Amino acid sequence: MYGASSTAEFLRHFARKTATAIWMFGPPLVWIKDRVVDIEIVQGHSMSPTLNPGSSWFRDRIIVLRNLVIGPGDVVTFWDPFDPKRHLVKRVVAVEPRHRPSSVRTVDDYDELGGAGGLDESTHSVAFEDLGGRVYVLGDNPDRSVDSRYFGPIPQPLIDGLVVGVIWPPWRMSWVPRPPPDDDDDFDDR
Repeated sequence: MYGASSTAEFLRHFARKTATAIWMFGPPLVWIKDRVVDIEIVQGHSMSPTLNPGSSWFRDRIIVLRNLVIGPGDVVTFWDPFDPKRHLVKRVVAVEPRHRPSSVRTVDDYDELGGAGGLDESTHSVAFEDLGGRVYVLGDNPDRSVDSRYFGPIPQPLIDGLVVGVIWPPWRMSWVPRPPPDDDDDFDDR
């Protein structure tokens, strides 16, 4: 059996090794989660039947890739324009081109765009450097979805990631297909 001093020595050694592992591997794992890939739990049935098609006993866990180009048909995660603590999952239906407003906009525009830009309290105006275009999103289940029909288009910087697959529950494990490329850019007159 262990004596009192050997148990204390074991605990010190264990604590030191654990702290070293957290110090070495913690920051890279957080960086990967924030910049590359994350796993999220889907709440609600607004994306049914694509996500959470059945009962509420099993919620889909999805793989989200960060920093990818999105287009119509993609399923994305984004920050709620009216509640910055809430994450939403919807399908992109349209993406407006990038633009740089040259004028200062009003607080009404700030609220309309979900708080993108910087609020200047002294003048009660908002300056937008680059909105990155706006994205229109809709849920696959329109009867249970709060989406761009209610809050309008969202600024592209609110987009957090592209949903690429379902990893839980096991019987739902699959890729979320991306739509084929648009042929609208093809100007061939043949």
